[in-house]
Amino acid sequence: MMPPEISQDQSKVWDQLAGLWAEVVTAAPAGTAAHEVERRLFRGVLPLGYDLLGCFFRLVGPGDGGSPNDAERWAGGQATEGGTPTALSIGVWGC
Repeated sequence: MMPPEISQDQSKVWDQLAGLWAEVVTAAPAGTAAHEVERRLFRGVLPLGYDLLGCFFRLVGPGDGGSPNDAERWAGGQATEGGTPTALSIGVWGC
């Protein structure tokens, strides 16, 4: 069984998806320009993705903090692989 907060998330996600669907099915017969529909969908998909990713993190829990060596590798916003710095990855939703 899913935790109650996840059920609330699921309801919110379905509402957001229904809103995006409504944008599409009402825009077509109204003759809305494609670039305008695209803009509305993009602005709706970002919060949807944010909420879905947040749900994922709540389901996974605190996760594994890694070994102390991992923490040293990430110091200062960079990781090193074999002594070579690599870029820190930040998701689209800032998570």
